[in-house]
Amino acid sequence: ELAGAKGARLPSLSGSISGAYLGNPPDALVLPMGALANPLMPGVTFLVPYNDFTLSPAVDPTQYSFKLTGEQPLFTWGKISAGVRSAEAGLNAARLAQEKTAHENAILLQAKYETLAYLAEAEAAMALQKRAGARLAAIAEQNLKSGFITDSDYLAARIKVKEIDLGFAVLVERRERILAELAALTGLRDLRLEQLSLEAPAAGSPPIAETGAAEEVAAGSYDLALADAFVELKAELQRLALAQARDLPDLGLSVELSYAGSRFPFLEKDWDDKGDYQLIIGLGASGRLLGDGLKAGAREKARAELDEALAQREDAQRRIRSFVRESYLGINLAQARLEYALLKQESFLASLAQKERALSLGAGSESEYLSLLMEALGGLAEAYGGLAEYRGALLSLKAAAGRR
Repeated sequence: ELAGAKGARLPSLSGSISGAYLGNPPDALVLPMGALANPLMPGVTFLVPYNDFTLSPAVDPTQYSFKLTGEQPLFTWGKISAGVRSAEAGLNAARLAQEKTAHENAILLQAKYETLAYLAEAEAAMALQKRAGARLAAIAEQNLKSGFITDSDYLAARIKVKEIDLGFAVLVERRERILAELAALTGLRDLRLEQLSLEAPAAGSPPIAETGAAEEVAAGSYDLALADAFVELKAELQRLALAQARDLPDLGLSVELSYAGSRFPFLEKDWDDKGDYQLIIGLGASGRLLGDGLKAGAREKARAELDEALAQREDAQRRIRSFVRESYLGINLAQARLEYALLKQESFLASLAQKERALSLGAGSESEYLSLLMEALGGLAEAYGGLAEYRGALLSLKAAAGRR
């Protein structure tokens, strides 16, 4: 579009060529010698005409026509310049949109990878949980046969094991779904988990301090930059529509070189005697005398689209502030949940160590130890899910910050 707009400033050159062959060309029309009587001196022998007189020559069967026309706009009341500026604004908006897409895809790719890494850790914890559950179910079955527990206690143990199986199946489904999304992002078909070198990152901290974060995000936001670019584009399109709607004629120069005749120029003999060639240089103006209702409508439409772009930019500014505030609320909540999960894990570890010591001394219950171990592993898997949620919030903030 930009190349086309700039090209409107340059001269245009067009040409046409045609050839025809007449199957039955007209013969020459000749008035023979002495065909007319002498009107001035009757009875006196005087030939009129004195010689054969050709009224019209014979038409050659071949006819050629060539035309070469060059046109150069001279003054268009700013229409061409407005078109170039609007095309430049459109190109700038397109480049920003491309950068925004590349940036968001990179963040999305990172988020998918990190989520898979955390899911792999959670899956490992749940695999241990399943082994502990299988051992607990075996002990419960032995105790039921020995009469140490009731059917209700046995069924409760089996339900607990089945809940682990269900949670593990949900985790596997989520992992496979994210793998499919990652394969679509990277273009890698049939991507499998073992093909990836996964390393769960540390939790980290927000990339921007909460104080002044809204201003930082707004300064680098691709959304806001794109909204600004669209305002500039719509403003230039409005100027173009205003220029086109003016009832002022455009001025231009036209140069035409033509030839028409029965001989092909430069190839046949006597072509310059058998044809006509012209060079015409003209200066003209073109435009509507009574205005153009269609262009007037386009002018009003361009004004409305500019108002819409301005409103969208204001909305983008409000949404950025709202997003930053919500992001930090989510980040702070996720941090609190992670701290709570860490405290629970410390408590589980202390309780498990105590029960291990009791079992090593021949006291305590293996079933109670396994139940506590299963609860601790379930909490660990849940904590990895919370960690993935926390990292997702950080990456969302990073995506919003754009070039910052």
